[in-house]
Amino acid sequence: MKAKFLKIVNAPEASFDARWTSSKYFNTPWHFHPELELNYILSSTGTRFVGDHIDRFGPGDLVLIGSNLPHLWKNDSHYPGNNQVKAEAVNIRFSVEQLHFLLGEMPELAKVSKLLERAKRGIIIHGKVKKKVSELMMVILEQKGFKRLITLLTILDLLAETKDYKLLSHERSVISGRRNDEKRMNVIYDYVLKNYPNEISLKETSKLVYMNPSSFSRYFKHCAGKSFSDFIIEIRIGNACKMLVETDLSVSAIFYECGFNNQSNFNTLFKRRMGVKPLEYRKNYAE
Repeated sequence: MKAKFLKIVNAPEASFDARWTSSKYFNTPWHFHPELELNYILSSTGTRFVGDHIDRFGPGDLVLIGSNLPHLWKNDSHYPGNNQVKAEAVNIRFSVEQLHFLLGEMPELAKVSKLLERAKRGIIIHGKVKKKVSELMMVILEQKGFKRLITLLTILDLLAETKDYKLLSHERSVISGRRNDEKRMNVIYDYVLKNYPNEISLKETSKLVYMNPSSFSRYFKHCAGKSFSDFIIEIRIGNACKMLVETDLSVSAIFYECGFNNQSNFNTLFKRRMGVKPLEYRKNYAE
């Protein structure tokens, strides 16, 4: 799944982009951009990809995406012949450089600066602050001029103060400024996302980026912050979560479909990553 560069175009009178989207499904591909993005889901369900993190999303999902962090919201399903709106969201995209240029290194923004640093991994927001921020995001759509900027700063201040959040991806998932790294990691991600149900060989994968296995292992860990085998496990567990909530397949069928060849090992790895056993995860989601 190759991440595409998405150019964000602001209105002539605006320094950042804020918009409400409504369509049958979210049609933006796996992509990245230098602007940070605050995304609030109004309606629709599906699978959220943020860097190397995979999870479910639904109405009320509030996520802050850092600069150049690849992401994708993939809907459960859409029907070409159905004209009913299936997916709605509010997006705010803004540039760190513009904020720094305007506000400099003001001490009052110290917590906001830390927030933007955390956003490199992607942040999902929970709790009471989510309601306040989502309301302000709706307000900002109707504002212009200075009031619009003040609302954005208020949103960032609320997000910077809250402790009710979770980091999503590993920081190394950010697309670096080095073109060769970007190309290589895109090739690797693309290959794993397409082939995770099958056996994935370190030797065969390393050939895709013209490296020997040992060099590839060191390179991948440097770029992704985790071993190649751990990355594959995360992708497989993420897709197992998806199948547990979207299908009625048994655990024994799901672990096989996701590329595991031993149910005991699957159960152990699943609980280590998700905190519960597969059937408990399914039950909790249903409740």
